[in-house]
Amino acid sequence: MRSKTPFTLGTDPELFYSNGSKIVAVPDFLDDEFMEEDDFNFFADNALLEYNTRVVTSKDEFVKHNREVYDFIANFMEKNHNLYPSMAIDHTFESSELTHPLCEEFGCQPDMNAYKGKENPKPDITKVGGYRVAGGHIHIGYQNEKKSTSLLLIKNLDATLGAWSVLKEAPNSRRQQYGQAGSYRRLEGIKVEYRTLSNFWIHDDKAAELVFDLIDYAVWVTIDKGINLEDSRIIDAINNRDLEVCEEILTNSLTDEKLLKCLIQYTPMQTLPSTKKVLL
Repeated sequence: MRSKTPFTLGTDPELFYSNGSKIVAVPDFLDDEFMEEDDFNFFADNALLEYNTRVVTSKDEFVKHNREVYDFIANFMEKNHNLYPSMAIDHTFESSELTHPLCEEFGCQPDMNAYKGKENPKPDITKVGGYRVAGGHIHIGYQNEKKSTSLLLIKNLDATLGAWSVLKEAPNSRRQQYGQAGSYRRLEGIKVEYRTLSNFWIHDDKAAELVFDLIDYAVWVTIDKGINLEDSRIIDAINNRDLEVCEEILTNSLTDEKLLKCLIQYTPMQTLPSTKKVLL
């Protein structure tokens, strides 16, 4: 690890599930069950499936645990419901497919905007219609967490991890609803949750490795070095998927040429190797 500051990571990604021919609403199968294992849990969240991982402290743990949880749930859903994970970041359902009450619940609590200093508006169910999105949020814990440090960390994550995610995730309109630049939640004194990421990285171990590397870099820059990487263009670049500006900001923000090369050369998977029945 680059950072001298110890930090912990946890995740609570969401993902769509498919019956092999189309994406389906997960609550129709899981209802309101809370499925709990020794060190993770999963449940229906709106029309998607969400899982929560245990807290880890190393890259190996981060990648391995996400893979174990992802595969366990995929096997469970296939065995019990003949459903398969989808790599979709967003999807529009027909109204007839969203009859379960959970499909009208958006967000357990508001998130905040690091740049505006106020809450982000929750999606308006009357305007959203059948459009749903999948996030890949990261929880970062560090000793003596404080607001000023966490706000700088969120902005530095935008300049690195957020910018890279725009370059590598499939085209989508998710950030018109959720996950705009600077989106976060805090648990005062304990952790900060970075909510800008989609779930593009959860399907692929290499992507998960690079996510960890960029978080490690952002913690190093923020806490160890006290550097502010903020670029005034990043908000519009992330929110409106400006690939050229995101690549420029990412390049300017990283002093590690080897890591930058890995990030630029990384090509996301187009299909999931674990099953033939995956809906993109």
